[in-house]
Amino acid sequence: MGAYEFQGEKQARVTRFWLVDAETDTRIKEVTFQSLYFSETTEINIEAETVGDVGSVKFELEGPVSLTRTENRSPWALFGDRDGDFRPFTLYPGRYTLKATPYRQAGAEGEAEPFKEVSFRVLGPDPSFSDDPFTVQVFPNPSSGITSLSLPTDWYGDTDLQLTDMMGSTIWQTTLSEGQRREELNFSHLAEGVYLLQAQNGEYMETSRIVIAH
Repeated sequence: MGAYEFQGEKQARVTRFWLVDAETDTRIKEVTFQSLYFSETTEINIEAETVGDVGSVKFELEGPVSLTRTENRSPWALFGDRDGDFRPFTLYPGRYTLKATPYRQAGAEGEAEPFKEVSFRVLGPDPSFSDDPFTVQVFPNPSSGITSLSLPTDWYGDTDLQLTDMMGSTIWQTTLSEGQRREELNFSHLAEGVYLLQAQNGEYMETSRIVIAH
């Protein structure tokens, strides 16, 4: 019997969360322990992907916007849908925790199956130039390649940094030790263009665009 099999069936569970464009009803990206930009959370919905015999999913959202609701049919949408047409909603900047618990019966009845939970942050329109101590900041940006990095004050332990080009090829990577919250980065040898700087600290990850213009 497999790890998730139960009486001949796969255990009902939520496998992941998806950010959905409510205008086109298409998935944008997976929602993980990371930050989302405000522009990504306007007119959206969040879908829970499941496996097994699921009769309903109970959502619990806590943050600047708090909500508890139960969906009784797929797609399992945090803000609801009408026959697959996702209802639009806007998540405002701040910290959120989303929990989804699957049940085998409708109406969140019966025994609850293992839940899935994720914490994430919605950043303001232009986090690179904010004074928010809880975001990754890169400044100046654009730059000639010499720029400064500031890490969130609530990050602890080592932070892994990785710079990639827009094709996904890794150009540079390093690890900052705990306590290194500010670092000067020198990418002046790189060609003009747009690059992605990924900072990962434990379960949190943020990606910033770096524009180099000589």
